[in-house]
Amino acid sequence: MEIVCPHCSQPVQFPNDLSSAGASIRCPYCQEVFQLPGSGTPVPPPWHDPRQTSPTSPRYSQPHTTSPVGWILLGGVVSIAVAVGVWWYSQQSYRSRVNQMTQDIRERAKEEMGRIHQQVASDAIAQYQITKRNGTAMDAFVQAGVVAAAFLQAKDEANYQKWKAIERQEAARAGIP
Repeated sequence: MEIVCPHCSQPVQFPNDLSSAGASIRCPYCQEVFQLPGSGTPVPPPWHDPRQTSPTSPRYSQPHTTSPVGWILLGGVVSIAVAVGVWWYSQQSYRSRVNQMTQDIRERAKEEMGRIHQQVASDAIAQYQITKRNGTAMDAFVQAGVVAAAFLQAKDEANYQKWKAIERQEAARAGIP
């Protein structure tokens, strides 16, 4: 004959000669002793928890239920966690975009400053040529120095040296040692 242990809910086999009501049997799984039910005693179902025999039993506990407030709080915590994660990701993405934009602006500014320096040097050369055609030797000497200074500002060493040589020639033409 087979009965379910009221302590661990495992099926327990026992000999038919022990089938008399009230006989004690030890569960081979949990080692708890229990009495076989009599002919008028109902056999507890396998899902029966012996600790919850009655509301007056000292081992009785209310079945666990989840209140709507618990679900609301859980939803709130999850929503906040998701919002913080999205915010953090967006901040990292924003910082990355700002850093890239800053780098792009610096590169464009450097290119633009190089272009401006070259334009200033070109304008200085044009002014030198006008001065050489229409001005005095002293004017040409001074303007050659301005062109050399423009190439120095542009960090164009080759052209700077070339115009320093022209400046020395103009100085000699103007009578400056």
